[in-house]
Amino acid sequence: GSWSSAVAHAFHRRLRLLQIRAGHKKLFVPPRTINIELTGRCNVKPPCTFCVGKNVPGYQEPGHLTDPLAHLWPDLLRAERVNDCSYGEPLLHPDFEEVVERLTRAGVTFGFTTNGLLLTERRARFLVERGAHLDMCVSFNAATPETYTHHHGRDFGMLVANVERFV
Repeated sequence: GSWSSAVAHAFHRRLRLLQIRAGHKKLFVPPRTINIELTGRCNVKPPCTFCVGKNVPGYQEPGHLTDPLAHLWPDLLRAERVNDCSYGEPLLHPDFEEVVERLTRAGVTFGFTTNGLLLTERRARFLVERGAHLDMCVSFNAATPETYTHHHGRDFGMLVANVERFV
């Protein structure tokens, strides 16, 4: 149960610390946190005014990584937490729901940031059902429709409606 999982995580945390202090080059316990990047694609085009890299002349948007996690699954499923650090929109990745399902079913917390524009009713329901092991951040990046449209070129009302539906 969750008590035994908490004990295992505490034990692993202590063992990792001991191994690091002893100078081990390879740790024999699961990693606490793993950061991944699922995609560089984004649904906001042209990119938001503040987007890192994507506003540089000549930038080519990368695609989705082809089976990016195949060799990492054994470690991902043993971690306490996996964070998506994509410079793209993770909800665009064709295997996003499979990744979330696999991690959360294993008790691994999955964290990601979305612009919220693709948070459909079906997708929101899917995420809510996995909420115990899910950390989702929605980037509003503005407090008014005018500012949001200036930076994103998108409809602020749609973002607000998507988040309200999720909540």
